[in-house]
Amino acid sequence: MSSREEILSAINKNKPTLSPLPEMETFPREDIDNLAFFKDILEKGSAKIVELKSLNDIPDAVNEIYPDCPNICSALPQLSIGNFDLQKIKDPHELESVDLAIVQGLLGVAENGAIWITDKQMIHRALPFINQHLAIVLKKSDLVWNMHQAYDSPVLKESTDYGVFISGPSKTADIEQSLVIGAHGPRSLTIFLIEDK
Repeated sequence: MSSREEILSAINKNKPTLSPLPEMETFPREDIDNLAFFKDILEKGSAKIVELKSLNDIPDAVNEIYPDCPNICSALPQLSIGNFDLQKIKDPHELESVDLAIVQGLLGVAENGAIWITDKQMIHRALPFINQHLAIVLKKSDLVWNMHQAYDSPVLKESTDYGVFISGPSKTADIEQSLVIGAHGPRSLTIFLIEDK
């Protein structure tokens, strides 16, 4: 028996008894209206909330909110809006001329206003960050209270190459306490909250 085999054999004979993993608390808050809290947090973070009945109402809302955006693209296959075809883009640098990008959010977290999006919803990973304005479509039923519940959700357990939580437009405040919106990403964020139908 080689030294390696002796060491591995000794390790196998002396394995400690496995302990069960502890139960994780998700800290639910039944006393809070997730939707109202979610809207309040995002509005405080400079995002705009637009409640709509269905995806069919989005084109009119986009025309009203973003009348001066010539280059619009949608990463939602069921929402044909805009004049920028994401499927024809090979190099992410070509996305720099996008004024408004519309993507699908999979899960919203009321406590902090974060919305989970994966590369499957973006088509290009740079899309939510390189454009001037970002709109996220989210069903009202896809809201949870906090990050504990979000990480326990089946949506976050799905296999994906890349995912990100987005909350509010890009912003930064320097040492002089001057807040700048859109410093490192989109200048505005609109959430289209859709009824569950």
